[in-house]
Amino acid sequence: MEAAEKYGCIAQAGTQRRSDEAYREAASWLAEGHIGQVTSAHAVVYLNRKPVTLRKSPTPMPEGIDFDHWSGPAPVENLYRSRLHYNWHWHWATGNGELGNNGIHFLDVARIILGESDLPSTATSIGGRLGWTNDAGQTPNSQIVVFDYETPMIAEIRNLPMSSGAKAMDHHDGVREGLVVHCEGGTLAWPVARDSAGKKLKKFNSHDGHGHRVNWLKAIADGRPGDLNAPLREGHISSALCHLGNASHLAGATTTPDEVAETIAATPSALAAYEKLTDHLAENGIDLAETPLTFGPPTRVAEANAQPEMRPPYSLL
Repeated sequence: MEAAEKYGCIAQAGTQRRSDEAYREAASWLAEGHIGQVTSAHAVVYLNRKPVTLRKSPTPMPEGIDFDHWSGPAPVENLYRSRLHYNWHWHWATGNGELGNNGIHFLDVARIILGESDLPSTATSIGGRLGWTNDAGQTPNSQIVVFDYETPMIAEIRNLPMSSGAKAMDHHDGVREGLVVHCEGGTLAWPVARDSAGKKLKKFNSHDGHGHRVNWLKAIADGRPGDLNAPLREGHISSALCHLGNASHLAGATTTPDEVAETIAATPSALAAYEKLTDHLAENGIDLAETPLTFGPPTRVAEANAQPEMRPPYSLL
């Protein structure tokens, strides 16, 4: 952000759904009270993935890859996963899991709906990497993160199928990847709003931000950084949500399901999400008494902001 301002760059974050006007339209429509007060916003990513095959020997580097440069400030270490590319998402030295891979996009639009322009006071993670064997991945494949805004915002990540052996994924009110907003008198399961009786009230004409690049190029052509739909600050805040959630997870410890439920009982939406997650894991044959979830502490920005050691010369960048 500071560099863009210093050098006069018109820089757009890649949270492209900010170029979908339907989300701002929905925020206004909900604020008018059509289905009552918003009680929680859920960023949902139920995306079927497989374990990252654990190799017995180090991963060979593809031709033309300078692994030192590829690693950048992260440690240069032997990898034992099936693929170098893409699977970096599931390795803590280089990635931030499904929360930062896909979850960020729906957390970003949840912020639009709730009108939140800054970071929450805390983030609390419940999750783990469960149900997979011969797996080289590290980041959670099942995770809930509760963001302590005035109206709770929750990220829900699932990479396991509906049940053991199934191909289909679960859904949250019909949504597998997207936004679900619960209100006192109904639900907006993107892009459809219904009342409490299930009657369809409105469908928003959503296009997932296909005009994002055009918005950026037009702002450059016009010399108007204020016209950007996703200025770097917005990308920073939504990215930081993911880092906060993962910082909570990494600082956490395994505990019993009852202890988790008791601790989060004061936030009904979080408790409901957690109970659904435990049911989902049971359907996948996972016994939380044997392989418990990690329950992270409520983490604040200052607590999550410690800089990891970075290798020179990349530490100078």
